[in-house]
Amino acid sequence: MSALAIAAVLFITLMCLGMIYIVEQEKKLDVRKNRIKKFCIIDKNVNFEKKGIDVYGVLYKIGRIIVHANIIPKKTIDEIIVSISKKSEANNKVFYTFIGAKVFCFFVGIISGIYIFLSTDTGLFSHVMLPLFLPVTGIVLPDMVLSQIHKKYLKGVEEGMPQALDLLIICAEAGMPIEVSIGRVAQDLTSLNKDVANEFRLTLQDMQLIPDRYEVFRQMARRTGLPVMKQLSSILIQSFETGTPLADAFRTLSDDVKQDAMMRYQARVAQLPVFITLPMILFILPVLFIVVLGPLAVQFWK
Repeated sequence: MSALAIAAVLFITLMCLGMIYIVEQEKKLDVRKNRIKKFCIIDKNVNFEKKGIDVYGVLYKIGRIIVHANIIPKKTIDEIIVSISKKSEANNKVFYTFIGAKVFCFFVGIISGIYIFLSTDTGLFSHVMLPLFLPVTGIVLPDMVLSQIHKKYLKGVEEGMPQALDLLIICAEAGMPIEVSIGRVAQDLTSLNKDVANEFRLTLQDMQLIPDRYEVFRQMARRTGLPVMKQLSSILIQSFETGTPLADAFRTLSDDVKQDAMMRYQARVAQLPVFITLPMILFILPVLFIVVLGPLAVQFWK
């Protein structure tokens, strides 16, 4: 039973690491494509195709078949769309890929559970609980991976906002309209912080589609839920209502964000002695005792 439990843990760990590895490789490939398109004179009709199996394409096709076959109730589909929209850029490709990943992991869990059920004869955990646990893990695994990607995305947005605010200050002092400023920041930050660039790009798209600017700025704050985005939204709304200068407000917000970041770094530095204590006890102090007491022990032995 212990061997099967270890095998199940290894299976779940390998699935998580595999999905994270695939996502990271796809991101690296997209970065390389953007660099090639930016610095090379090439035909825009050329398609960049990679050799091997397109995992995203396979999952996308599986999810599309499942959704169009009306196997999943519409209420469940709407709930999944709402959940995805809170954690990523809501589009059909992300939705279909997410559905395909859940279905694929579910069937992998079922096959593994059936194999374990047939290969073991005794034990409540190995014969009953583990085969039932694996399909449930397969369904939950894509949600866990999506949550980790979303946390990393929010961290990137929070870390890149000081640079974005500095660029907004420059644009505001140059007399650019807010639409042009947001588009310029999204363009300039693409190579530095694509998470912040994506947020500003989404805001610019909303401004082009939604005539109500107040709703656009509120949606910008709701999309990530970060305090800095809420403060930026409040500044933009207040500027539209009262006509206050944006440059001074952006400069004040930039100073506050940089000060908060510095305080977080100082808090992490203050926690270092706590984390260093255990490695010192395990690795440094024994060597120190050997160096100091070693010669005395040798003389005493002689």
